Amino acid sequence: MKSLIKKMLVRSKLISRRTLDEKRHPAGDPAELAIEVDQDGSPVSKRPSEWFVCFVPGLKKQWWHGFTHPRHKHVFALKMVEDDQWVLFEPWWTRIMVTTLSLNEAVKFLRWGAAGNILRVMERIPGNGNQWRGWANCSVLTSLMLGRSYWTWTPHGLYERLSAEDGVELVEPNELLEEKRSWITEWTQMHRALEPLKSPDCIG
Repeated sequence: MKSLIKKMLVRSKLISRRTLDEKRHPAGDPAELAIEVDQDGSPVSKRPSEWFVCFVPGLKKQWWHGFTHPRHKHVFALKMVEDDQWVLFEPWWTRIMVTTLSLNEAVKFLRWGAAGNILRVMERIPGNGNQWRGWANCSVLTSLMLGRSYWTWTPHGLYERLSAEDGVELVEPNELLEEKRSWITEWTQMHRALEPLKSPDCIG
C-alpha cells in the first residue's frame, strides 16, 4: 500500500510539472509565445486582498431555512478596489456572480450584511483550499475563494471557523455603513465640484 501511494504521489508531481512545462512552452508554438509563471504557477502575481465576508439571512423564504442559523443562511463577499469600485463574489443557487459594483450598489449589499454579521478576512494566495468537498454551496465556494480548506457546508460553520482565525476582525455593520455613507457624500460632492471643469466653456 505504501509503495502504491508513493507511486501515485510521484505520478502526481510529474503530471503537475509536465502541465506547467506545457503551459510555459505550448507544443508547436514559437518560443516568444511561452508563458512565464510565478512560484505558484500563475501568469501574474497578486498580493492578498481584504474581503468583507457577509453572513446574512435570506432575502426570500426557502424550505431549508428552518434548519439553519437564524441570521446565517447565506454568505457572500465584497472587496473594495477603488473608492467607487467594489468586487462582488456572490455564489447564487444557480451560478457564481462575480461583478464590479459602484459604491452605491456595494452599500446595498453591505446593508444586507448588516442584517447578519460581517467579517474582515484576508484571502490566502495561493491558498490551501481543495475541490474535494462535494456539494458546491455558498459556504464551500466562499471558503475556496478565500483559499481555506475548511470542511463545512453551512454559512454559520464557516463563520465560526473564520472567526477563530488570528487577524480576522468582526466588523460593526452600523459603523461600516456610516463610513460608506460618508464616502458617498464626499464622492458626490467631488463630482459636483468637477462638473464645471468638464464644460466646453472651460476648455481653453
